[in-house]
Amino acid sequence: MAKKRKKKNIRAYIMLFVCMLIFSSVTFLSDIPEPAKDKPVISEQLNVEAEPEMIYISDNVAGDDIEEEEAIPEEEYIFSLSYPLEGEITEKFSGDVPVFSKTLGDWRVHNGIDIKSELLDRVYASEKGIVEKVYEDNLMGKTIIIDHGNGYKTVYSNLSSTEMVDNGEEVEKGRIISGVGDTALAEASVEPHIHFQVIKDGISVNPEEHIN
Repeated sequence: MAKKRKKKNIRAYIMLFVCMLIFSSVTFLSDIPEPAKDKPVISEQLNVEAEPEMIYISDNVAGDDIEEEEAIPEEEYIFSLSYPLEGEITEKFSGDVPVFSKTLGDWRVHNGIDIKSELLDRVYASEKGIVEKVYEDNLMGKTIIIDHGNGYKTVYSNLSSTEMVDNGEEVEKGRIISGVGDTALAEASVEPHIHFQVIKDGISVNPEEHIN
């Protein structure tokens, strides 16, 4: 009987040992970490999907140089005048070409036109403007300058009077400003006329190019 009990106890210890061995093995296996799995690449900005890079192709496939559009020029100001009086043009604008002066006996440029008329015939403003200066020139006699804006001025010389308009006065086109005189010493040998001049930005230009 004692031997049988001893065998049973040995079996019980063996079974207990086996159970403890199995339990420790299971615990050891459960503590082993799982191998790392490949994680998807996440954009640095949360909840924003990375946009694919866009490739832009020029319409100029042939590689030709692209021409810039030419700027449309602004409409040029047209300075249109009337004759300051009726009459024949006896001396034209010479520009940079000197012409012989009968009175002074030398060669010099003629910076305006001479319009033949009778003494005291009326002289009119060829365009509206503001009287800039009324004075008597040593060579060209009694003179009136009218400023028309946009760099344009008209000059009337060899006049009979400087008393019909004042400096700073606004005059309309066709306003009588004086009469034909004989006050220009530089053109004293010439028959009665007025010397008419057009100035653009300080430079004398041909009056006939602006008279319609």
